[in-house]
Amino acid sequence: MATRHAWRQIGSPPSLIHMPYVPVMPPPRALRFVLSLLATVSLPVVASAQSQWTGIGAIRETVMFMDTTTIVRAGTIRKVWIKSLDSSPMKLVAGKDTLTFDVVLGLNVFDCSNGTRTVTAVQYLLGEDVVFDVPETHDKPVALRPNSFFHAVYTGLCQPAR
Repeated sequence: MATRHAWRQIGSPPSLIHMPYVPVMPPPRALRFVLSLLATVSLPVVASAQSQWTGIGAIRETVMFMDTTTIVRAGTIRKVWIKSLDSSPMKLVAGKDTLTFDVVLGLNVFDCSNGTRTVTAVQYLLGEDVVFDVPETHDKPVALRPNSFFHAVYTGLCQPAR
């Protein structure tokens, strides 16, 4: 069982307010060519980048994040990993064991045509250590309540691509 605690940033949770738009002048044509060449050469490095956790809100004492690099769009189905970070450790009873965790990672599957959500895989962590792993859940799709947290996530994911 894990005994370390992860570092926690004290302060307000991530804001969902967008930064104001500041127009930027495009670089000269020669510089654009060099930058595009560098981007092409470094593509394999970018492809193996770390997760990109973006703050998407909070529910009571739990801050929620979405890994935007894992969003998968297949027809009307949207899959994405969502992480919840609790301000203090929680308890989970698994069989005869009681486990302590403060992070939950879940693979959320949203069905845009039916307005449902299913969590198909879950990991419970204490800091960075996995304390319990459910690689495949058998949850049934649950209808999303209007104006709920996950309905807002669903609405953002199910918007037509720009």
